[in-house]
Amino acid sequence: MEGLFEFNPQINDLTYLMEKIIKETYAAMMRSQVALYPVDLVGIDAGGEALASVAKYQYEDTIAAATGGKAFYGNNRANELIDQAVAHGENYYSLSYAPTNTKYDGLSRNIEVTLAKKAITS
Repeated sequence: MEGLFEFNPQINDLTYLMEKIIKETYAAMMRSQVALYPVDLVGIDAGGEALASVAKYQYEDTIAAATGGKAFYGNNRANELIDQAVAHGENYYSLSYAPTNTKYDGLSRNIEVTLAKKAITS
Protein backbone atom coordinates (compact mmCIF):
# COMPACT_ATOMS: atom_id res chain seq x y z
CA MET A 1 0.00 0.00 0.00
CA GLU A 2 2.99 2.21 -0.49
CA GLY A 3 2.05 5.57 -1.95
CA LEU A 4 -1.63 5.27 -1.06
CA PHE A 5 -1.50 7.92 1.67
CA GLU A 6 1.31 10.09 0.31
CA PHE A 7 0.92 13.82 0.68
CA ASN A 8 0.12 15.47 -2.63
CA PRO A 9 0.46 19.26 -2.32
CA GLN A 10 -1.62 19.85 -5.45
CA ILE A 11 -4.64 17.98 -4.10
CA ASN A 12 -4.38 19.70 -0.74
CA ASP A 13 -3.94 23.18 -2.23
CA LEU A 14 -7.32 24.95 -2.47
CA THR A 15 -5.99 27.36 -5.10
CA TYR A 16 -4.95 24.46 -7.32
CA LEU A 17 -8.31 22.74 -6.88
CA MET A 18 -10.28 25.90 -7.67
CA GLU A 19 -8.13 26.57 -10.73
CA LYS A 20 -8.69 23.00 -11.91
CA ILE A 21 -12.46 23.26 -11.37
CA ILE A 22 -12.61 26.57 -13.23
CA LYS A 23 -10.65 25.16 -16.18
CA GLU A 24 -12.93 22.11 -16.30
CA THR A 25 -15.97 24.41 -16.24
CA TYR A 26 -14.60 26.50 -19.13
CA ALA A 27 -13.87 23.31 -21.10
CA ALA A 28 -17.42 22.04 -20.50
CA MET A 29 -18.83 25.37 -21.66
CA MET A 30 -16.77 25.25 -24.85
CA ARG A 31 -17.87 21.67 -25.54
CA SER A 32 -21.46 22.82 -25.08
CA GLN A 33 -20.86 25.83 -27.32
CA VAL A 34 -21.54 28.30 -24.53
CA ALA A 35 -19.53 31.52 -24.76
CA LEU A 36 -19.35 34.05 -21.93
CA TYR A 37 -19.68 37.77 -22.59
CA PRO A 38 -18.91 39.50 -19.28
CA VAL A 39 -20.36 43.02 -19.09
CA ASP A 40 -18.86 45.23 -16.39
CA LEU A 41 -21.55 47.62 -15.22
CA VAL A 42 -19.31 49.61 -12.87
CA GLY A 43 -18.29 52.12 -15.53
CA ILE A 44 -15.00 53.95 -15.74
CA ASP A 45 -12.94 53.98 -12.53
CA ALA A 46 -10.75 56.94 -11.70
CA GLY A 47 -7.97 57.65 -9.28
CA GLY A 48 -6.40 54.85 -7.24
CA GLU A 49 -8.98 52.31 -8.35
CA ALA A 50 -7.87 52.57 -11.99
CA LEU A 51 -5.05 50.04 -11.49
CA ALA A 52 -7.40 47.59 -9.84
CA SER A 53 -9.75 48.01 -12.79
CA VAL A 54 -6.99 47.01 -15.23
CA ALA A 55 -6.48 43.74 -13.34
CA LYS A 56 -10.26 43.20 -13.23
CA TYR A 57 -10.54 43.86 -16.97
CA GLN A 58 -7.72 41.39 -17.67
CA TYR A 59 -9.57 38.79 -15.59
CA GLU A 60 -12.80 39.45 -17.51
CA ASP A 61 -10.89 39.16 -20.81
CA THR A 62 -9.44 35.82 -19.66
CA ILE A 63 -12.88 34.47 -18.72
CA ALA A 64 -14.34 35.53 -22.05
CA ALA A 65 -11.42 34.22 -24.12
CA ALA A 66 -11.50 30.85 -22.36
CA THR A 67 -15.03 30.26 -23.66
CA GLY A 68 -14.84 32.02 -27.02
CA GLY A 69 -16.62 35.17 -25.88
CA LYS A 70 -15.59 38.80 -25.44
CA ALA A 71 -15.61 41.09 -22.39
CA PHE A 72 -17.21 44.52 -22.47
CA TYR A 73 -16.16 47.24 -20.02
CA GLY A 74 -14.77 50.75 -19.63
CA ASN A 75 -17.93 52.62 -20.50
CA ASN A 76 -20.42 54.43 -18.27
CA ARG A 77 -23.28 53.62 -20.64
CA ALA A 78 -24.27 50.11 -19.52
CA ASN A 79 -27.02 49.79 -22.13
CA GLU A 80 -24.46 50.25 -24.94
CA LEU A 81 -22.19 47.57 -23.42
CA ILE A 82 -25.09 45.13 -23.19
CA ASP A 83 -26.15 45.90 -26.78
CA GLN A 84 -22.56 45.28 -27.97
CA ALA A 85 -22.38 41.97 -26.09
CA VAL A 86 -25.68 40.78 -27.58
CA ALA A 87 -24.67 41.86 -31.11
CA HIS A 88 -21.28 40.16 -30.79
CA GLY A 89 -22.73 36.93 -29.42
CA GLU A 90 -25.40 36.40 -32.02
CA ASN A 91 -23.05 36.09 -35.01
CA TYR A 92 -20.74 33.10 -35.04
CA TYR A 93 -20.19 29.78 -36.75
CA SER A 94 -19.80 26.28 -35.38
CA LEU A 95 -17.23 23.89 -36.75
CA SER A 96 -17.39 20.20 -35.98
CA TYR A 97 -15.19 17.22 -36.77
CA ALA A 98 -16.51 13.69 -37.30
CA PRO A 99 -13.65 11.22 -37.86
CA THR A 100 -14.13 8.37 -40.31
CA ASN A 101 -11.83 6.26 -38.14
CA THR A 102 -13.97 5.80 -35.04
CA LYS A 103 -11.30 3.88 -33.11
CA TYR A 104 -10.31 6.05 -30.16
CA ASP A 105 -6.67 5.40 -29.44
CA GLY A 106 -5.78 8.68 -27.72
CA LEU A 107 -3.43 9.74 -30.52
CA SER A 108 -3.59 13.11 -32.21
CA ARG A 109 -5.29 13.34 -35.58
CA ASN A 110 -4.35 15.73 -38.31
CA ILE A 111 -7.14 17.66 -39.98
CA GLU A 112 -7.17 20.36 -42.62
CA VAL A 113 -9.70 23.16 -42.71
CA THR A 114 -10.16 25.18 -45.88
CA LEU A 115 -12.56 27.97 -46.69
CA ALA A 116 -14.31 28.41 -50.01
CA LYS A 117 -13.09 31.46 -51.90
CA LYS A 118 -15.65 34.21 -51.93
CA ALA A 119 -16.11 36.10 -55.16
CA ILE A 120 -15.32 39.78 -54.73
CA THR A 121 -17.74 42.11 -56.48
CA SER A 122 -17.34 45.80 -56.81
